Amino acid sequence: MVLNQTRTPKKSNDIKAIPILLKSLELKETIITVDAVGAQKNIASYITCSDNKYVLTVKRNQKKLYSKLINKYDVFIKNIELHNAQNVMVTDES
Repeated sequence: MVLNQTRTPKKSNDIKAIPILLKSLELKETIITVDAVGAQKNIASYITCSDNKYVLTVKRNQKKLYSKLINKYDVFIKNIELHNAQNVMVTDES
């Protein structure tokens, strides 16, 4: 199901278009999932300021953020690797 879509203006990108799209949906108390391109402070901040929660994808090429997550969840990640888990979702309320 597609709720809405927006075209990115010339010389723009998805990072700038995501907040525009979210504003147009006027979501409240919703869990929003965004792929790795959306793992940006301004996008996460907009989502939480609108009384929403988020699930963001973080890839290894986002070195600082990925490193912070790995350090914070090191024990958790090692436990998952021991059990050879394939799909992992980590959330943080703070």
